[in-house]
Amino acid sequence: MRHYAIRWAGLLLLLLFCSATPASKTQAAHATHFTFLYYWYFASDDSYNDQQDISDEEWELSIYYGTTVDTNSAGGTLVAEGYQQNTYPHTGFPQVYLYAHF
Repeated sequence: MRHYAIRWAGLLLLLLFCSATPASKTQAAHATHFTFLYYWYFASDDSYNDQQDISDEEWELSIYYGTTVDTNSAGGTLVAEGYQQNTYPHTGFPQVYLYAHF
């Protein structure tokens, strides 16, 4: 009878050990989520528009143009370019291109 108690205790300890969450997982679960903000310029004349993240700029330009705007270049017309630095003239290439699908 005693060996059954030892087996049950061992099984219980094994289950508790396997279900414990490591510290690295709890830290990752509590990590804050952040988005990158880009400086947006219209592609037609390189004039400054605003500073927003990609999804907000897609939404704003879809209202402005009345059509779908996204980062997919297939069948789209380049309407905006996003830069990480707000330097003019630009010191590098855009990091994000937005296309309108008319």
